[in-house]
Amino acid sequence: EWKNVTRSDMVLEPKTALSDLSPLIVEIQHTINKAFIKRAANYCLQTSTRYHSDPIILIICVEKLNQGTHKHVKLSKLPGVFSYFSQLWAEHCYIISEESVKDNFSTLLNPLIALGSFFTNRSLSLTDHPFKNDPVIQYLYTSTIFQHQFNII
Repeated sequence: EWKNVTRSDMVLEPKTALSDLSPLIVEIQHTINKAFIKRAANYCLQTSTRYHSDPIILIICVEKLNQGTHKHVKLSKLPGVFSYFSQLWAEHCYIISEESVKDNFSTLLNPLIALGSFFTNRSLSLTDHPFKNDPVIQYLYTSTIFQHQFNII
């Protein structure tokens, strides 16, 4: 939780303050629009204040990129990932969406593309997922099922 009482989905910080690694913020969002981008920028500014380092933010868009947001993304150097201008508030802003991963499918998925496919495909079971034989997809489904069973107990 941040000082302004907002909360990020996940923040990963380097184990040591001497590390050159940037903090990583992961946000899972149904729709990315202007209001969400402002909130994400705020999370990044809060992270910069706390850790004295500009973070990298990874946004996983489950449903759609708003048209106003989509016109500002470009392909990044990472396969299946869009980049969004963030120079003023983050080291990098990456977006994984159905659109960003669609042309990057192969027999063995890149882990980022597998993660994007896991969230954007919305298959309720591994047997329904188009890449059910991919080891990363299998791991994500197995982890989710195990976590769900563990929470029920």
